[in-house]
Amino acid sequence: MARKLDASLASDLWFFRVAAEQRSMKQAASELALTQSAVTQRIHRLEERLAIKLFNRTNKGIHLTEAGAMLYADLSKGFDLIATALTNASNVAAYGRVTVNCVPSLALEWLAPRLSDFTEANPNITVTLLADMTMLDTTQMSMGGIDVAIRYAPTPPSRVQVIAEFQEWLYPVATREYIERYQANPEERITLIHDADPWTDSPSKVAEWIMWIEANGRPWGRRTRNTYFNMAYLAYQAASGGNGLAMGRHLLVNAYIRNGRMIALPGHEPMPGPRYFVLKRPAENRDDIDIFVAWLIEQMQGVAPPNKPSVY
Repeated sequence: MARKLDASLASDLWFFRVAAEQRSMKQAASELALTQSAVTQRIHRLEERLAIKLFNRTNKGIHLTEAGAMLYADLSKGFDLIATALTNASNVAAYGRVTVNCVPSLALEWLAPRLSDFTEANPNITVTLLADMTMLDTTQMSMGGIDVAIRYAPTPPSRVQVIAEFQEWLYPVATREYIERYQANPEERITLIHDADPWTDSPSKVAEWIMWIEANGRPWGRRTRNTYFNMAYLAYQAASGGNGLAMGRHLLVNAYIRNGRMIALPGHEPMPGPRYFVLKRPAENRDDIDIFVAWLIEQMQGVAPPNKPSVY
């Protein structure tokens, strides 16, 4: 058995830990932002190097062998100790520098424009904003130096500290001209604009529109066609350019509505959608992080709930 720990073995052990937690190569690949075949190859390489069978594979998924379960239990303790050591070291070195990991469209449309207010009020705290959708746990946040994260999903992330959550509201948005055009031309087909990847592991690239149509029916009961983007930000840019109806998230599109670039689909009330979850990695004596978190929560709570659109 090869017992010498090197960079290759350490990385393969991390892949094993994620696969063992997820009980699925597909889910592990999603969390690691890699292909399923790449994860499978790394696990096979680890099994060959250790000369240990770590998983039993069936049509229903993967299951730890007795040796695999023992390795996972001990390995988890080791990675947790590493995460704690990194946290303790980074807390001393990184004071005054807060790293925030946020889903991309929220970072672009909502958080980034507000950061100047925070830095002006807190000149001794520097914020680094990273746009990312990868699922996180406490260990990954510690090892990645991520102090605060924001995720958008129907259910809270697991294995991480959720300190706040906020309900998002969904309603279709388009330019006034687009809506007037299709009200006047009942035979034309409506273009639905989709964020095809609204949250990690979303069941469909039309997930948000499906939620809306199941509750409210198709807009004007009309035939539709689809356009897809991989970010809500791009979907809103297309909609504000007169290219169709996008499914608006209130926190992101209320600025478009206030400045007149888009309006809500007439005659429908906003419906509750997924939520935003604010995540924080455990850290002692980091009041700079606490100051940012308090400001962030205040900002999110300060966004007025959506008004009920009047009939146009």
